[in-house]
Amino acid sequence: MSKILIRDPFAEFDSLFSSAFGRRHRRPSAPVPTSNWTLPVNVYETDEGVGIEAWVPGFQEDEIAVTVDDGQLRIHAERSSDLESENGAGEDRKYRRREVRRTVLSRSFRLDPAYDVSKISAHLASGVLELSLPKSAESTPMRIAIGAAASEAGAEVIADSDES
Repeated sequence: MSKILIRDPFAEFDSLFSSAFGRRHRRPSAPVPTSNWTLPVNVYETDEGVGIEAWVPGFQEDEIAVTVDDGQLRIHAERSSDLESENGAGEDRKYRRREVRRTVLSRSFRLDPAYDVSKISAHLASGVLELSLPKSAESTPMRIAIGAAASEAGAEVIADSDES
């Protein structure tokens, strides 16, 4: 089992400062930025269309928004971590360090007109949001049947060109 080691480069200064001046002069922990983080995704193609797998662990359906506007698909997930007031739990907790307060994940994709945006479906299971973008009927490749009249005309043209 691997462990993640988080090293604070100022911890040694904090211990020296604390021993010299007491605990009341501790350096406050730096806030974690709440800017958008890049949402990790896998994009795959099938005969029917395109699929997107977006990793959103810990998010509930009501915390995720999938929108299509002006040919752009946007996945936006946002949640706040307020453990002190959540169902009365955590009232006895006194955090010494609080790094996770708000998480925002976002990703946008420009959609090709070949996809039918009215038939996009989404499913969330085990922290993975799976989107299915089917191809529109107009963009599906189809074979055009060649009629007998067209082949006779083509044969005449070929015969004319051989005689010249």
